[in-house]
Amino acid sequence: MRLASLLLVAAWSAAAKPTPKVIYVNLDNDEVLAIQRLVEEETGSRWAAVAGAWGRYRLALFEQGDLDRLGVDGAELLARLTAEWTRNKKSLRPLIFTSWASPVDAEALADAGAAAAPEALAEVAALFDGARDYFVDHFGLRAPVDVAAGDDAPADYGAPALLGSTAEGAEVLVLDGFADDELRRALLGLLHGPGVDPYASPDPDFWERGAVRDRASDRHGQHGLRPERLLELCATPPEAPTPPPIAELQRRLLALVAAANPAGGVLARVSYQLTPPDAAFGVSPCVANAVLPGDRHGFHDDADPAKLPPSAWTDAHGHYANRSPGTPRFLSALIYLNEFWDDAWGGATRLRARRKRGKRRARHADVEPRPGRLLLMDQDVAHALGRTNGTAPPRYSLVLKLVLHPRDDPETGARFDASRRMEFVDIARFGLPVRLDLDGGAPGLAALGEL
Repeated sequence: MRLASLLLVAAWSAAAKPTPKVIYVNLDNDEVLAIQRLVEEETGSRWAAVAGAWGRYRLALFEQGDLDRLGVDGAELLARLTAEWTRNKKSLRPLIFTSWASPVDAEALADAGAAAAPEALAEVAALFDGARDYFVDHFGLRAPVDVAAGDDAPADYGAPALLGSTAEGAEVLVLDGFADDELRRALLGLLHGPGVDPYASPDPDFWERGAVRDRASDRHGQHGLRPERLLELCATPPEAPTPPPIAELQRRLLALVAAANPAGGVLARVSYQLTPPDAAFGVSPCVANAVLPGDRHGFHDDADPAKLPPSAWTDAHGHYANRSPGTPRFLSALIYLNEFWDDAWGGATRLRARRKRGKRRARHADVEPRPGRLLLMDQDVAHALGRTNGTAPPRYSLVLKLVLHPRDDPETGARFDASRRMEFVDIARFGLPVRLDLDGGAPGLAALGEL
């Protein structure tokens, strides 16, 4: 960053009431003009523009005092601008709309000269960190999971059945008994009403066919929770209390990943802001499945931060490969909820590697749905729910879609320390992962096939 990179293109009004201004950072002229039109349409006022090139973030920055003088609700304005910008897909590059209580005076910085560079650059860095944090907090992109009270030690949270990694570096952890019978029954109880036998058929007051689609292209879909039931299952403060069994499950998951990241981090749910407000195929922070004989499920990944559509999430984080250092890591935690399961019934979760060029089919491996078993994996692992045969009862599972955010930088206090990859496996406890060479077979495939 150099002070000379500041390019000021605004003329300030000399009237008693100063013209409100927007500071545009790292945006091209077409983007500035498009945003100016949006801002003036939303506020009914004319705004001056200041353009700059600082750091790596792209911002449309409003001074809070200007918003207050105009009587504009800043949070509502920023939300509307973000939604409109995303809906029109003006750009695939990250863009943050935010406000700042006392922004850096761009003109003063330009006049200060190189002698003031260290102090000026420190102030600019604080501006970016503050703008990013405001945006992330406003849209709930980093809200910690709600957990039940209890011992945080993960000593008794299941026996490892598998720890593996794919050729792309995605990891898979299988723990048997992660949910004991008491927790498993409580979680299953969230998926049916009192007095209903869930093993006879899914409770129609909770479930409907077509509510779950593995891919946007699926025409019919599979059994899933009704929308109002899904909202109850995914509830979290401050909107509504988290169901106690979910809070207990999240407590155990938090303890598990905290042991793998002694330097710290934040475990959050996937945000509803991961997809645009008007997206036809959105992402929910939790999903429940009821697999019946004859149901067909396609291969899919739960989410991939490299492929997300423009949204508040991509405005803050952009696109990146999952597991990149200094970035939030996308994880899925799947719990099998049946009281008993015979492997002969089928219904395994099938993992598949990316198909190699020249090969008709990719190799796969199965994780059987043992009661209380946890399957924790990176969300970009392709997987599908296997079919069950005609003698099988409904096969129930619950999936929490999580994001493991990097720790704060211990020296500067800034968020999203770029020096560390977030882990979900404590190698000191579980050992090194075996390679799940799903394209080539052994030894990972053989080990997984025994589960």
